[in-house]
Amino acid sequence: DGRLREGLEGVGVVGTGAVVGDVRGVMTGGGGVDVMVSAASNELAGLGRVGDRGLVDVEEVSAGSVEGVPRDEVGRTEKELEVSALGGEVERRVRQHLDLIDDLRRLGVEQDVGIPQIAVMGDQSSGKSSVLEALSGIPFPRGKGLVTRCAAQISMKKSQSWSAKISVRYQVDSPFGPTRSLPSESISAKRDLFASSPEDVGRLISVLSKNLTTDRGRAFTKDVIEIRLSAPNVPDLTLIDLPGIVRTGTDQQSVDAIEMINDLLLSYLKQEQTIILAVIPANVDIATVDILERASKVDPAGDRTLGVLTKVDLVDRGAEDEVVQVLLNRRKPLKLGYVAVRNRSQRDLEEGMNYMKARSVEEAFFMEHSEFSRLDQLYWGVDSLAARLTDLLVSRIAEEVPRLTLEVSNKLEQNRAELRKLGDPVPDQPGDRRFAFLRIVDDLMRRLEGDIRADSMGYIGPNGGDRNSGKTLEGMKTLWRGCRSAFEKFEKEITKRRPGAEVEPDSFKGKISDPHRSGSCGNVKNEKLDGKEFSFEENERFPPPSVGDLLTRKVVLAGNTCNRCKEGGHECKVEVVSLRKPFRETIRTKMSEQRGRELIGFLNLATFSHVFGIYVDQWASPTMECLLQISDLLRALSDDVLRNRPFPALKRYPNLSNEISMCARDCIRYLEEDCRNYLNGLLDEERMPYTQNRHLLDTLNQVRMNRLLTALENSGVNGDTTTDSLKKNVIKWYKQNHTIGDEDSWESQEVQDMIDLLDAYWKLAMKRFVDNVAMSIDRHLIRSYPEKLKFEIMKLSDSDARLRRLMPISPHEQRHRSMIESRIERLSRAEERLRMR
Repeated sequence: DGRLREGLEGVGVVGTGAVVGDVRGVMTGGGGVDVMVSAASNELAGLGRVGDRGLVDVEEVSAGSVEGVPRDEVGRTEKELEVSALGGEVERRVRQHLDLIDDLRRLGVEQDVGIPQIAVMGDQSSGKSSVLEALSGIPFPRGKGLVTRCAAQISMKKSQSWSAKISVRYQVDSPFGPTRSLPSESISAKRDLFASSPEDVGRLISVLSKNLTTDRGRAFTKDVIEIRLSAPNVPDLTLIDLPGIVRTGTDQQSVDAIEMINDLLLSYLKQEQTIILAVIPANVDIATVDILERASKVDPAGDRTLGVLTKVDLVDRGAEDEVVQVLLNRRKPLKLGYVAVRNRSQRDLEEGMNYMKARSVEEAFFMEHSEFSRLDQLYWGVDSLAARLTDLLVSRIAEEVPRLTLEVSNKLEQNRAELRKLGDPVPDQPGDRRFAFLRIVDDLMRRLEGDIRADSMGYIGPNGGDRNSGKTLEGMKTLWRGCRSAFEKFEKEITKRRPGAEVEPDSFKGKISDPHRSGSCGNVKNEKLDGKEFSFEENERFPPPSVGDLLTRKVVLAGNTCNRCKEGGHECKVEVVSLRKPFRETIRTKMSEQRGRELIGFLNLATFSHVFGIYVDQWASPTMECLLQISDLLRALSDDVLRNRPFPALKRYPNLSNEISMCARDCIRYLEEDCRNYLNGLLDEERMPYTQNRHLLDTLNQVRMNRLLTALENSGVNGDTTTDSLKKNVIKWYKQNHTIGDEDSWESQEVQDMIDLLDAYWKLAMKRFVDNVAMSIDRHLIRSYPEKLKFEIMKLSDSDARLRRLMPISPHEQRHRSMIESRIERLSRAEERLRMR
């Protein structure tokens, strides 16, 4: 990248074993900056760091032992002597806390959980860069307008030698423009830039900031420049420098950039673990400072806000007392208070004042000032600020570590669970793809068989399963609830089609007579009923009485009701006037049409089969309706498994899911047709009556016994229950029902026998057929469905090209999986690091 190359020329960036010279930098996809160094040269002459060798080892740069560089008696360069003499001796435990947080931050854990940190915030030109310079000794970029175009994190560590490494931490899914989406968040995947002087660090920050923003057509980025600084005279401290607050747009600062900056500042302000280092010019009204107003909204008690007053040397004469009141926390009070610092002015920079001299000038300023000299030294000076910041950060870390450990553990488990939901990675090899396909098919079959092989006790798996497991799915309940309903409806429809149900029942007309006799409707003659004829319905299973018979009946008819009959315990006498026998006439006609050479008194099997077959034909419609209803239930179950509650492994492949849905519908249609053919065969068998069940004879005898019992019940109609009377009436009944002495006695007898046999055989055949239909649908449709479906689905894997089409690799899923895996990796490493503390 020529633009980065131009910016890095003369910076003196050194890579491990690299040749210093004409420097070209390119942004790598691995997440850092890949500095490619070409031929050695002396083009960097003047930097005073490269000798005739041309080759500079990183360790030598870090140790400050580059040939040609003047050193003092302890090996320090002149520039290193100019670095800020800040901080004091820090106990081991303090360093451990700071190292812990720095390690977690380098792992990128702040993307997942809040970690203790100090964020430097303030208006543009409020002196933020000067404060950072004073604390680190690094000359941060200065200027007017939006100088800081990305966040910069500086991690300082006290050591015997000076070294600095600079890298870029790219933010995944940044809302601030098309930043790089890294496949790995591992810090080891990044390439670092090494600098050998504070000035080089400052120049690198400018170059990288420009390359990340303006060179890429963006005013601002959420990517973070990381500086890891080790030096003898820096505090053990980590700070995050954020862009300055911008209020109005200019040519260099668009409205969009202002919104981005405000969003970034707010994201840090809202984090409860963030200590807000509010940089405030001392020569402005403290009541109108923007950063304090923003901080008060998220930290109203001021528990985590520390104010830093800059430019105290620019305060108007007479206004110093107001600054003192702020430092004493009497104006705009904060629980963490305020600290004043005096940094190098522009004139000091132009005159070449170094950092050591700047600290001496600062101390003299406060000690000799008429107003500020009365303050305790805790209220002013960069050294006091550094000490307070270190104490704040270390104490906050100590408080947050238990919470941080628990939160990292919980986040790790959540992401592992989310990864498990995604299932196995999308296969990209033919063998892996087929293996994944087979696993999906097996899982699908287990689910379908689980829904189908169920009873009221719970789930029954493919091999029997646990009947008491209680794992009954809603699909099971719905399928078998629907099947039971369909079979019950089917049985009711068959029952309605019993012999004789298609015609009007046998009936007779009777005349109510002699209402004044004992047992009649009463002593008061009912003119409306007396001598009138009414129709009475008879049970078609028994032959009606003969004309002239006197019967007893309850007279409870529409518009013609006997009050005593209505009240119960009473029946009127009815004389039979005429008979109507539609069912008998129908049977007589059919028998006559089918009569052949058979002897009188012998029923012809062909005749019986013909008559019974007519009623079997009526079973076809409800049978096929039952089949269609259960087919629809099976389709609904399949759609439910495949669409409404698909498992993750299938849900991720919509093409495969749609293809399986089509296979399912084809299978059901095929099995439905096969089952229909089988049911038609059952109907054909029922049209040819046959049974070895002796219950048929028992049923036939019971039918005839019922008629005899009815005759006996009616034998005492005249009130005479003597033996002779009973004998006379039974003989009469026998002759009447066996047509003795009648011209057509043999024909009437055959009709009655046919009716009795139809009634008896129908009861047996109906029960047999209902069971056979239910069992056939269960076997040929429901239980055959999973096996047939699996057979058809397996055809989809006949070629890898077809599987690639059905199981494509989704870029979105790959990115999502990569993001979760990266998160798990850094959280796992963070959890391990927290255990080592």
